[in-house]
Amino acid sequence: MFFIFQKSSAQPRILMDINFDFAKPMGNFKGYRPAIGYSPLNESYGINFGLGFSANFKYALGKEKKSRLVSGLTIHRFLTSSYSKDPYASNYNTDVFIFSFSAGFEYSVRPSKTVNPYFGLGVSLNTINASSYWDTISVSGKTSLRGGILGDAGVDIKVNKSGGIIIGAKVHYANLIGKTSDPSTLSSKEVPPNDAAYSYNGKNY
Repeated sequence: MFFIFQKSSAQPRILMDINFDFAKPMGNFKGYRPAIGYSPLNESYGINFGLGFSANFKYALGKEKKSRLVSGLTIHRFLTSSYSKDPYASNYNTDVFIFSFSAGFEYSVRPSKTVNPYFGLGVSLNTINASSYWDTISVSGKTSLRGGILGDAGVDIKVNKSGGIIIGAKVHYANLIGKTSDPSTLSSKEVPPNDAAYSYNGKNY
């Protein structure tokens, strides 16, 4: 879930908004990571929260300009400061970076009014990189490509003729397509997200 506070700059048909957001990872924000000794551990990355920055470009269609084509670029960094479930380390940290390119459609309910609700749907192409640190041991992330879908809704509040503020929320499934897992990477110090189910030494993860 992304809570978005945006500063927008607009022309009659072409719009651009700059977003700063706080992101809350959802329940399926998971990926398998090696434990100390690099044996598999059936745990998620333990992400607590994220921060993001993005820019969206919109092109309004038709006379009423209610329908919009939207494309955007986004970077998010997800963090955790301590992971109490890990019995092998007193201090565990993970950084996850997600770079996204998205394209989609947006419907603006009242584009000529001061308060204008909107909602949209889109698809995304994402690169995911996760790195983990246990005390003095580190495992670097291997960048992986994923496909996703997203939906958002909010309210566009006009401040003047050239700009306004948008408050909204977005749900983004960034790793919906292309999940993979390679158990052989669990013995290395360069580990991909490993976000698909897999078997290792006769056990399913």
